[in-house]
This record gives sequence, C-alpha cells and structure tokens, in this order.
Amino acid sequence: MPTKRCFVGFFVILYQLALSVCPGLYAEEKVARQSQGKEIIFISYNLRNYLPMKRRVNGISVEDAPKPENEIAALIKIIAATEPDIVGICEIGGPSYVKDFQDRLKKAGINLPHSELVEASTEYERNLALLSRFPI
Repeated sequence: MPTKRCFVGFFVILYQLALSVCPGLYAEEKVARQSQGKEIIFISYNLRNYLPMKRRVNGISVEDAPKPENEIAALIKIIAATEPDIVGICEIGGPSYVKDFQDRLKKAGINLPHSELVEASTEYERNLALLSRFPI
C-alpha cells in the first residue's frame, strides 16, 4: 500500500502539472490575490475512510456504514481553518462522497466547486480526489 509520502507526492506533481499546463489562465486572479498579500494555498489530507464500509455502530458491526458525523465535522473544521484554494484528499468514496464533502466544506465557507476523482484499482473504494477553487 502506498505511503502517505507517495500520496503527498502525487498531489504535488498533479498541482505542478496543472500550473505548467495553464500558467497564464488565472493571471488576473493571481495578481489580485498577490496585491492582497495572499498566495494560493494547497493542502493534502487523508480523510481516513470517508466512504461506506464495515464499522461498529453502537457496539454492532454494520456493513456499508458511513463515516461518523462527529469525525466528518472534525475534518471539515480542520480543513476550513486552513482556508485552502486546492485540497488533495485520500481515502474518499465515489462521486457522491466527493460531492458530500464539497457541500460540507461550502457550508463551512470553503467553496471548492471543481473536482477530479482518481478511483482505486483495488476492491476497496479508497479513492483520491482533488478539489479546487479553480477549474481543473
């Protein structure tokens, strides 16, 4: 199984590729952000099974149970506090889970409407995703 370092490397390479493919695409916005003293903030985060899986719920083993709400709330709080422009995430479910995560971030004041999902090649649905304020 890839290490966290590999996941971070993947997102850094993906981000650098995006910048090299369209370096002038957001020049106006970049200038505006720089004039405000802001830089683009990129973070990566392992969501630790933000997907349906076998979990213990009230002491009972439940198949395809979602991530507990208290764990999701903690993730949203941590990520929203960084005010990222781009987020690379590990261990997320399919497209509906990506959408759910985007919606929760938006409610917390972080609008990352653009996404890319890289599906796992194993039987487990632990995918990678990139969420961005900018079109991908």
